[in-house]
This record gives sequence, structure tokens and C-alpha cells, in this order.
Amino acid sequence: MIAPRPEDPAPAGGSRQRERLVRRWASLVTSTSHVPLPPAEFEQRLADMLDDLVDIVRSDPRLAVDCGAELVEAGCTDPVSIQSTMDALGPGLLTLPELRPTDRLADKVVQTLGAMAAGYAAELRRLTFAQQETMSVVLRRTLAEVQRNLRTVTTQFDHVVAGSASGVALTDQHGHVLRANRKLADILGYPETELAGLTVFDVLPDLLTGRKNQTVVRKDGETTQVTLRSLESVGDQWVIILEDRSELDLLHGQLTHQALHDMVTRLPNRQYFTSTLESTLTRTALAVYHLDLDGFKNVTHGLGRESGDHLLNLTAHRLTTVVADAKAMVARFHADEFALLLENPPDPHEMAARIAAELNEISACIGIVHRPQRHTTATDVLASAELALARAKRFGPGQWSLANPLEDAKDREAFRRALP
Repeated sequence: MIAPRPEDPAPAGGSRQRERLVRRWASLVTSTSHVPLPPAEFEQRLADMLDDLVDIVRSDPRLAVDCGAELVEAGCTDPVSIQSTMDALGPGLLTLPELRPTDRLADKVVQTLGAMAAGYAAELRRLTFAQQETMSVVLRRTLAEVQRNLRTVTTQFDHVVAGSASGVALTDQHGHVLRANRKLADILGYPETELAGLTVFDVLPDLLTGRKNQTVVRKDGETTQVTLRSLESVGDQWVIILEDRSELDLLHGQLTHQALHDMVTRLPNRQYFTSTLESTLTRTALAVYHLDLDGFKNVTHGLGRESGDHLLNLTAHRLTTVVADAKAMVARFHADEFALLLENPPDPHEMAARIAAELNEISACIGIVHRPQRHTTATDVLASAELALARAKRFGPGQWSLANPLEDAKDREAFRRALP
């Protein structure tokens, strides 16, 4: 944990905003997966974690790996938990008042969340290995107790390892496979009935080197990577336990992908879009189009969430089609909002017309920032696009508006006057 910095307290408004962010974070996680802690204790754990993350964004985003591990320690072991965390913290950290002065905030938030996802995956992997090690200990004890009788050994072996998540083989002293479980058959690509005719050296040529990371040869001739968890002698037999590394590597890749993508449309999410925008601003001319679907709530409230998800995916597909021949990114920000980032963009009148034509019966308002100055920050560009979108919506459905610094200033002043 990172010690709090009393000399740099959060503003009063920031403190209230942190509380709201913690409640939203806790709600998203507990609504999608089981958390073994009482609600008040879980929210306090998240509040402490958020305090750490604020300091980490300001200092070194790489330190967020510890926060990912803490999330697993809090009982959030369902992979959906990390996606819910990204959905809450992605936009939440960007809007905390105490972080707004931070240089390259969007980029640091993305780096922080990426490190947090990596820490979560690593801790989940460690926990999985620990559970599998417990299974290995139970297996070795069971086999040691019955080693005097081969028939009893094989019976007990089948009982213990049948449902194991590890690949397990029992061999004679020459390496001939006597028993193997279904998981090992899956790893090697063999039917279980064919494994008994093999020696372990046919599929694990480097077994006797004792290396932890091994290459196995599958039936189809392909190779895959495994971890040698145990190689134990039991009387005149050997017990070999393997872990399929590809599954854990796949999980890590999935978690990293989920941290930067929307689960419904599979498009990049707001934090990924913001980071890309920040890097693109410094090297080329660009435009940002911020879209809000008209009447989306009527669809979800009247026809249900499934119909709403269908509309979101249809919109994502059509927007992707619009920019298929351009160097561009399409993202879903949240709810019914999408965004386009175009490099070397065409005339905004032409582009807005192309978007409307492709969306066809799907009506949307659009706020456009066309070729902003390179010294402008990503946060400023997105804020300007949002103000332009608000002006477009005032004109009615299916309208678009181009960002204008003078109009932006008037709108901001009007919003300030409206605050209590």
C-alpha cells in the first residue's frame, strides 16, 4: 500500500467524488460476481485502493500491479471483476478534480489500469497455482498411502485426478503411461484410450532435464508449452503433473483486452480512445466525432436490454464501415455514446453526411472537433467535442455541430452560472 500524502489532500469536492466513484465501483463488481466480504468492508477496501491509485497516477503507474493483486485478495476472483473495475475506474479517474492538473493524465490512467490488470492476472495465476499445488500434495499423499498395491494405486489415482485441472500421468519405471486423466489427454491432443500405449518421453522429450517450463509434442505434431508441476516417484511408479500454460497466457491476454475494450461491441473503450488521441495529437492532423444515439432509452426501456445491445452492435458495425478505408479508430464511450478518431480527416460537412447516410435509420447527434491545434490536450479536445454535441442536440435529432472556441466559452460560463 502507498502511504497517504497529508501535504496533498484531495479537495472537498474531490473527496465527495471519490466516495461516489467507490460506490459505483463496488456496485459494478458485486452486481456481476460474488464477493465474500460484507458490503461495508468491501467498499472500505476499494476506498483505500482508490487512494493508492490516485497517488500512483501522479507518480508511477507501474505500481498499480499491487492494486490488481489486492483486488484478488479481496475475493474478486471472477475475471468479470476486473472488467467491472476498468468500467468504473476508466472514466472515474479522468474526472477526479485532484487529478486534472496531472500532465498526460489520460495516458497515465491507461498505463495505471493496464498495470492493475497485469497485477490482477499475475495474482490470479499465483492463486491458481497455489490451489493446484494443494491438489498435488493431496495426490502425492494418496499415492504414497497405497503404493504397495498397484491395483489400489490405479483405483485411487483415477478417483483423485479425474476432475483435476492439471494434466496427470502415472507411469512405470520406464516411462510407459499406466494411467492418465482427461485433462492430460486434452493437453496432448490424444484420446484417453491411446495414451496407455505411449511413453512420457514420446510427448515430453526434455522431461529428464527437470526444467519447469517444458515443450510437449501433441498428436497432430504441433507443440505447446506446459509447466512441470511435479515429478515424483511412488514405489516403482512415477507421477507427473503438468499445467497448460496456454490457458493462463490466454486469460492474461483476455484481461488486458477487456481493460481497453467495451464488452458489448468489442470496440475500444474511452480510456483506450483517449490514450490514442493523446499520442496522435502530437504527430498529425485529426478530427474527433462524438456521437449520441437519439431515443436510445426508448429502445432499452420499451423493447428491453437485448434490443438495446443489438442496436449498439449495429451502430458499431456501421461506424466501422464508414471509416474502413481511413486511418481511424471507432470507440464506444458508454451507454449510447460513440466516438470516431480520424487522421488527416476530410471536410466535416462531407464526413457528417457520410456518417448519417451509413447509419441510415439510426439517428444520432454529433459533436465535431476538426483539426485541433497540436498543443491542445486530449482532455480539452474531448471536452470541446462534448460541448459541440450538446449544442447539436439542442437543435433536435440527427443534427451535428462543429466545435467553436467562442461558443464553448459561452457554454462553460452558462454551466458555471447554473451550479448551486
